[in-house]
Amino acid sequence: MADECIFDFKLDTNHLIRSFDTDDHIGSVLRSAFLVEECVNYCLAKNFEDTSKIVKFGLAQKIHLLQAVGLPSDYIGGLNKIKDIRNKIAHEGLEEIPEKELGDLFSVVKNCTQGRFSCEIAVRFDNSTEIYKDMAANKQLSVLAAVVISYLSACVTGKKRCWISDLTPSL
Repeated sequence: MADECIFDFKLDTNHLIRSFDTDDHIGSVLRSAFLVEECVNYCLAKNFEDTSKIVKFGLAQKIHLLQAVGLPSDYIGGLNKIKDIRNKIAHEGLEEIPEKELGDLFSVVKNCTQGRFSCEIAVRFDNSTEIYKDMAANKQLSVLAAVVISYLSACVTGKKRCWISDLTPSL
């Protein structure tokens, strides 16, 4: 398993790449939501001594706990948007990511990054580069989930610098 250390949070980068590198919207949503929930579990462990019962809670309850311990509202909004997209796919039988929800998540991420994330961002995986606005919806969701994970882990550990540090628009 390839792990990328985001401070002391271990991200399975292979899982992230698989969520980005597929045309299957359902697979992208589930993989991205799984990674976000892993980060949420990490954040809870930073705030509670014993998380053995908490990790069995649903994502909505975990998000409420993070809100109760003071996680900024923009971050809570990002987590809720990803949860909502996952739930729509899982419980409503949708096969594609709803455009409105993806747009709402983009707005939340833009707020979390204080406007540094834009639709002109170039995303690099291996030797290829894609512009966010030109990506398929499932790839956009994977990128947004990675940004949420990055900022969430930076917030919880008190770091000023996020893992995705090169948020500059392409030319």
